[in-house]
Amino acid sequence: DLERAPAGIERVKGQWIASVITPSGVVSKQFDTLDSAVGWFSSSSSTIAAGGELPRETPIPPLSELVEEWRVNHPSAGKKAFATYNSQLRKHILPHLGDYRVDQITKPEIEDWILGLNRSGVGATTTVASYKLLHQILEYGVDRSYLEKNPGRKVWLPSRKKEPKTALTMTQLVSLAEACGGYESLILFLGLTGLRIGEALALNVGDIDLERNLINVNKSIATGESGRLLNAEG
Repeated sequence: DLERAPAGIERVKGQWIASVITPSGVVSKQFDTLDSAVGWFSSSSSTIAAGGELPRETPIPPLSELVEEWRVNHPSAGKKAFATYNSQLRKHILPHLGDYRVDQITKPEIEDWILGLNRSGVGATTTVASYKLLHQILEYGVDRSYLEKNPGRKVWLPSRKKEPKTALTMTQLVSLAEACGGYESLILFLGLTGLRIGEALALNVGDIDLERNLINVNKSIATGESGRLLNAEG
């Protein structure tokens, strides 16, 4: 069999691998027998030579299904990051683009979606973050050969205005804390340390060193999509 295998077909780990060159790159397929590999190789080569396209081995999924595949294969991003991703998907991405087959999502479609978010009052920071997540998922679709290229590249994005930030004076901070009733100590703690609320709520007794005036901040608390509190290592 090895002697009669044509160029383009090789034996790898007990399987026959046939490869053909298409306008978009090399396409390879695995077979149990040489005859099956030769049959596919000959048919595919003829199709390409005639200017045709090879049939897809797997159907192209809608974005909602690609998201589920991406979740399973996404590198570990931590509970807090995924809580944010889930919120962006549920609120801003899937309601608008979830039913589209991924190869039907075009650059104009994405720009219309971004413009729609902007016009509906979604802030520029949230819009850009949602776009970056969509771009990441579509890039995964490229890696899985559902797309030849990512349609989300070089699209229009709203500018994020950086407003000048002014810290509260001590008098203002004390007034704010007093107005918060039972949370007075917490508000003073946040204002004087600069910790985020999730970081402060995740602290325990062992994180505070009164002798050296140190606070060990190594975790945070975030709210998941279901409303549950999630502990996330920082």
